[in-house]
Amino acid sequence: MFNSIDLFFDTVLASPALQGLTGTASFFHWFFYGMGGLGGWFIFFLIALAATIWLLYDSGRRRLPATGWKIGVILLLLLMLPTILYKFTVKPVDFEVYDAVKGACNNQEVCPVDYLTVNYPDVGTDCKQICDELPPLTPFGEWIFYLGLLGSVLAPVLLIGYFVTYQGLVGCPQGHVYEASLGQCPECNRLRQPIIVPAAAPAPVYQPPTAAPQPAAPLPPRKPKVNNAWLVDTTNNRRYDLCQGITRIGRSSDNDLVLADPAVSRSHAQIREASGHFTISDLGAKSGTYLNGTRLRNPQILQNGDEITMGDTVLRFISAT
Repeated sequence: MFNSIDLFFDTVLASPALQGLTGTASFFHWFFYGMGGLGGWFIFFLIALAATIWLLYDSGRRRLPATGWKIGVILLLLLMLPTILYKFTVKPVDFEVYDAVKGACNNQEVCPVDYLTVNYPDVGTDCKQICDELPPLTPFGEWIFYLGLLGSVLAPVLLIGYFVTYQGLVGCPQGHVYEASLGQCPECNRLRQPIIVPAAAPAPVYQPPTAAPQPAAPLPPRKPKVNNAWLVDTTNNRRYDLCQGITRIGRSSDNDLVLADPAVSRSHAQIREASGHFTISDLGAKSGTYLNGTRLRNPQILQNGDEITMGDTVLRFISAT
């Protein structure tokens, strides 16, 4: 069976209409008519379909909103529809004949009557009639080919991006996204906590002291802030003061600067102040730390107006010196 198929394509690719085919053109024929006539498009379609089903299933299972990711992967899968229509309406001989007479169809060349008579005696010699009788999608084969490749290749790429963005995260019925390791949604717990109004305290009754009062345990000292530099969240124009020495930044509450951004790591980055100079360093964050659009590989000195990107948060460094 496959020997006859190979012979058929050897004949197709050796025809005068297709002389000088590049590797892309050969791949075009395999994409639509290879694999015993099934077409290699079917493999790409299965890959895109599997990526779409897995993304929809995983986001539903973990209750993740991920609306943009879902719409994107579905649209990429739909890009394969023209490929399916082309495959089942346009035969290889249709493509060959169109390739031979397309110049005449566009009124740029004379209809190659002798060529058609010798190579395709069954299609006639009237180029206008031939073009009118070809399947409607025949002239758009190249565009449909690239469109199908685009949809089938980008669908799994989108799935990888979704997986990296939401790794280790889950959602609650209210649409909040949080770390799966927490076991329950911290935002919902905070909203469920009742507001307790303290009762009026009774009037104090004086009692003579029986023993010397013990001093209360001192609170942990807070880091002193610097006055000549700070960060500003460009989305909500919120100001964050920097600490003297080291300012740790991340999603965890034990940081000096806490960012409520699921794309920010628990310990994301730090800014060190020394002699009025400020240096930013990445702490191995998954999504990375970017300074003016460039990912940090080594500590960098901050200048007034620099933009720092952590996850989906953009902070502008402001220096009054």
